[in-house]
Amino acid sequence: MTRWTLTLKQPPSCELDVAVLSSLPGITRIDDVRQVCLATPRPGRTICVGDLFDVSVNEKNGLTIVGDLRRMHRIGYRWAGRMLEIIGSAGVMAGAEMRGGNLHITGDADNLAASQMRGGVLQIDGDAGDDLGGPQPGYRAGMNGGRVVVAGNAGHRAGHRMRRGTIVIGGGAGDCLGADMVAGTIVVNRRVGDAVAAGMRRGTIILGTATALDAVRFSRQRIQPIGVANLIANDLTIDAADIAARLRQPFARSVGDLSAGGQGEVLILGFGFGINDGFP
Repeated sequence: MTRWTLTLKQPPSCELDVAVLSSLPGITRIDDVRQVCLATPRPGRTICVGDLFDVSVNEKNGLTIVGDLRRMHRIGYRWAGRMLEIIGSAGVMAGAEMRGGNLHITGDADNLAASQMRGGVLQIDGDAGDDLGGPQPGYRAGMNGGRVVVAGNAGHRAGHRMRRGTIVIGGGAGDCLGADMVAGTIVVNRRVGDAVAAGMRRGTIILGTATALDAVRFSRQRIQPIGVANLIANDLTIDAADIAARLRQPFARSVGDLSAGGQGEVLILGFGFGINDGFP
């Protein structure tokens, strides 16, 4: 594997599909890297990597891209290498269909980050947009494996139609967190929006602040420790140490979405639980 660094010369004048950059570690000649073509919205028109980036060999294992990449979409598409590091922010669908390895974004990621992810670790030091780990347009299944860690906030519909894997959000999240969730684990440290876990079938959502759940869709919140809590806490020790510690103390548990026949669980780590609170 050749180790390349791409340093952006100036932001592109149009949106670009840069999924092909995932193939660069397999290229051995620097001139061949410079000639790789990136797709533009105009049919038949492409831009070469060398026209946008200064290309050099680096000392790290994998690929490093430096610059404001918010107009570059599908960064890390189907990534399965060792390390892809983005020093800056990324456009839509960063880490889409990721298979393995590590993708580290030091800035923000736009909508649909980790869309239909299957494996590996995606770390976002800033915020994530809407549909984190959700399905791409026209598809029914969202994230199906892997791990996403967002240091900041996430937008609406994080974990939509999630089937496997783990999402850890250090800040808050928008509406419809875990909507239509089938399995997996979602952790949000701060406040969330409306319609939490709407249509949830199975899986676990852990909320770090007091949250009101719909009394029709979820069972009454009760202090009901479960044996698996310690296992979840062990898994979260590095990425969410505060949540892990609080999982080892009493918390509230609710089951739902009952209106969809769901048996998923929502664990709430704050007291003052809201409209359907109460303890035996």
